[in-house]
Amino acid sequence: MCFESYLKLTENPLTEQSKLIQLETRNKTQAHIIGDVIREKNKAKKEYEKQTQTIKANLKNHYNQNLRNLRKENRELNKQRNTIKQKYNSLLRQKRINVNNQLEKENETLKKLLEIKRNNTPVPEWLRKAVFERDNKECVECGHPGSEGNPLTVDHRLPRFIGGPNIMDNLKTLCEECNKLKGPGLDETILKEVK
Repeated sequence: MCFESYLKLTENPLTEQSKLIQLETRNKTQAHIIGDVIREKNKAKKEYEKQTQTIKANLKNHYNQNLRNLRKENRELNKQRNTIKQKYNSLLRQKRINVNNQLEKENETLKKLLEIKRNNTPVPEWLRKAVFERDNKECVECGHPGSEGNPLTVDHRLPRFIGGPNIMDNLKTLCEECNKLKGPGLDETILKEVK
C-alpha cells in the first residue's frame, strides 16, 4: 500500500481503529524490513570493498614480488652475459696472440729459409781446389786419397741449411763414404765451437 492510500485511510473517520493499527504495524514492519535490507546492502558493500582492497593489496604484493624476482634474475643474467663476454674476449685475445705468435714464427722461418736460399750457392771451384790443397788431397776423417768409386768431396762443418757459409774455415775434405756416414748432422768439432 502506498503512502497516499495510508493517509486517506487515517484521515477517514469511518476507518476502523483496528484496521489503522494493522496498517501502522504493517508499515512499521515494512520500514523495519527495508531498514534491514539497506543495512545488509551497506554491510555487503563494505565487505565487498574490504575484499576488493585485500585482493588489490595481494595483487600489488604479488606483482611487486614478481618484479623484484625478475629484476634479480635480470641482474644474474647480465652477470652471466658479462662473464661469458669476458671469457669470449679473453679467448679471442688469446687466439689473436697465438695467431700473431704463429705468424711471427712462420715469418722467422721464412726469413731463415730465404737466408739459406741465399747461402745455398755451390762452393766455387777455386775454393774447392784450395780446400783440397789445404787438406793434402785426402779425407780428413779416414785419410783416403779419393778414387773413382769413392771420390773426395768438400763438406760444410756448419751445414748450409742452418746458415753455414762457403768460407775456407767452414769447409773440409771428406771422401764420399765418410760424408755419407756423417749425414746431414753437425761436425763434432763445430758443435763444440757453437756451444
